Amino acid sequence: MPPSTRRPTSEELEELTAAFDREPGGEAASGLARAYLALGRPRDALDVGAKALRERPDNIGARALVGEAFAVLHEWDRAKDELLKVVKVDRRRQRAARLLGEVLMRRDDYQRALPVLQHAYQLDPEDREAKVLLERAQAGQPPDPPAAISRPIAPAPSAGKAPRGDVFGEEPTRQVGPAEVAEAMRAEPDAPGAERSAAAGSTGSIGPDSGGAKGAAGNASQCGSERGDDLPLV
Repeated sequence: MPPSTRRPTSEELEELTAAFDREPGGEAASGLARAYLALGRPRDALDVGAKALRERPDNIGARALVGEAFAVLHEWDRAKDELLKVVKVDRRRQRAARLLGEVLMRRDDYQRALPVLQHAYQLDPEDREAKVLLERAQAGQPPDPPAAISRPIAPAPSAGKAPRGDVFGEEPTRQVGPAEVAEAMRAEPDAPGAERSAAAGSTGSIGPDSGGAKGAAGNASQCGSERGDDLPLV
């Protein structure tokens, strides 16, 4: 799993923090969480995502980054839970789909990883990592060992205003046709149990004493969706 983005500057981090403080449930939440991931601060990214989801439980960009932060921390089960909710709600999120496929492979679930990675590769055939993961899933081979959990690093030196684009914003999405989606994600009934309950909108909460990964996981369960229940995953 490659770094989330380039390293932000101190000015960019200050701007994102100020925007997030003004509107915790807004688009700045995704930008700030992605910046923290780029700085090797996944637990700070989880805190941002948890607060954003508390303010706006349907903030799918924040949820995607909560899932990514759990993956950076090698918490594969929690990462799978959050990324699955993201992909069920919005199948165009290529990065989330690719990461979900990788997480499933790390859980030795190659059967379910394969259609997810096929879908991620269809969304972006130029994504070399998706291609490599897909080929390994087809061969039943594991992905490369995950990167070690790194220590936080300092922001990059400021060098004038850099174009922001999608670097610290929402993940760009790509339109695909219904035939592609149907082929990549064949229907399979959901199994009963905790995952169905979460997808239906179970109500976790974030209190003052429940920070970090635990707090993000609890609040993340507030944004389930019945859309996309034909994903071949449980």
